[in-house]
Amino acid sequence: MRKERILVAEDDRTARVSLVGLLEAEGFTVLSAETGTQARSLLTSEEPDVALLDIRMPGLDGLTILRRAREDGLETPLIVMTDGARRQQHGHRSDEIGRI
Repeated sequence: MRKERILVAEDDRTARVSLVGLLEAEGFTVLSAETGTQARSLLTSEEPDVALLDIRMPGLDGLTILRRAREDGLETPLIVMTDGARRQQHGHRSDEIGRI
């Protein structure tokens, strides 16, 4: 049986390593990216079962990746993560993308 594959895209090393470790401990195969550009590449080339995307990363941010994936017809479930300090700053963009 194939393990479910999860893409973790997070530029903060500590957060990324923690998420990867937790998910691997639960039996998932985990792909990781530290930039939005890497995440976008892995999303299209590796086709993970789900992706966790930081809202703010170098290269491309999580919301841009989400928008482009939907424009391209990619059906992978994408979850955009943020810390509380960034929520208000990006709230309007996430509402807009939710309508794509």
